[in-house]
Amino acid sequence: MMLRSKMLALLLPPVVILVAALILFAYTQQSRMAKEKAQLEARTHLGQEARKLSERLNFIHSNAVTIARQVAHLKASGLTSRAHLIEIAKKELEDNSAYYGFWIMLEPKEFGQDDALIQARKEADAAEKRATPTEPLDFFATETGAVNIYWTRPNSTLKAVEGDDAQREDSYYKEAFSKKEVACSVYFDESVGKLITTISVPIFYDSTPIGVVGIDLALDDLQKDIGAIKPYTSGYALLFSEGGTIIASPVSSLAGKQHTDPLVKEELSRASQGTVDAFSPRIAEALASPDTFAEQGMSPFSAEEVLTVYEPLPFAGNHITWRFAMSVPVRAIMETSTKDAQLMLFIGALGLLLSSLGIFFVVSNMVKSLREGVTYAQAVAGGDLDQTYATKRTDEIGILARAMMRMADELRAAAAAHRHGALAI
Repeated sequence: MMLRSKMLALLLPPVVILVAALILFAYTQQSRMAKEKAQLEARTHLGQEARKLSERLNFIHSNAVTIARQVAHLKASGLTSRAHLIEIAKKELEDNSAYYGFWIMLEPKEFGQDDALIQARKEADAAEKRATPTEPLDFFATETGAVNIYWTRPNSTLKAVEGDDAQREDSYYKEAFSKKEVACSVYFDESVGKLITTISVPIFYDSTPIGVVGIDLALDDLQKDIGAIKPYTSGYALLFSEGGTIIASPVSSLAGKQHTDPLVKEELSRASQGTVDAFSPRIAEALASPDTFAEQGMSPFSAEEVLTVYEPLPFAGNHITWRFAMSVPVRAIMETSTKDAQLMLFIGALGLLLSSLGIFFVVSNMVKSLREGVTYAQAVAGGDLDQTYATKRTDEIGILARAMMRMADELRAAAAAHRHGALAI
């Protein structure tokens, strides 16, 4: 193998390997940074939306607490007429257009409920002979004698709801009345076709719970706002309640269902064309995490890989925590990274080409000088002392060439002296 081939074989592979390693490292770093950037953007966006929603829910909770204290104050002042409570409920709903309903439920005999009107109402209900009153009642009694004052806003019209229409069962009352500082439930109201969340707080009098104040909020606007969140165009956002109920998602029919509901699997299978039929296996871990949670996997709504970030949404004094989630397609994240990687690949390939050409030029120039030196040395060795070898190189090859030329000069001088001596004899 010629010297040039040996030198190129020795120098080029390390250069190629080094450049390839640098390109691979840069691409890996770029991909990692792209994912971190996408996750940071998702967290930032989620944080902004979470703060807005948290402020909204905290406002509702604060109003409920204020009304609960107001009712307790009426009780302490001896003002136990239901008329006061009816006026409070009606005015609260009038002053807050975002509310869907407002209700106050009280234990029996706390506000003069144990009267003939309630007894007659209960007896009529029990006998299923309820007569339509000439004047609609502003309250109704439960099976235990508790009274519910409930005002709602169906079709943007304010009205009092009575009897079975109000859907205030004792089981729900007890849940909100279980000495928690606040209770929150999310359910789909079939009668109006809306997803409703109810925030309720207990009413305490002399440290004893005597009732519950509740505010109903229709989540239509919230669902629209979350549905409009589309990071990287094809991304989406989700919202889960504390118990895992789906509040908002790209598939509107999932609203009000538990993420483990078999109907949810059917909807997801339909949305993803049979590719996915459930949320991520780690969704329970994500919904239970007190901190930001991120994972990468298949989207439950399509057949593409997504990066999903879950962000806690605490409200009501951190007693209730919903979960915001935002999913970003990995393909969209990597598009920018891929473009940068292609640019780096081009620059790397260009650098490799230039480096290879530089090495080839240097080696070829070196080998050319060596070949000229070899030719000159062979001529001198053959007795041709008139050969010349001119070079401008200043490196070791140039030093060797000049040494050979001095040697040739010395040989010529010695030969001339030898001929002069022979002629003299």
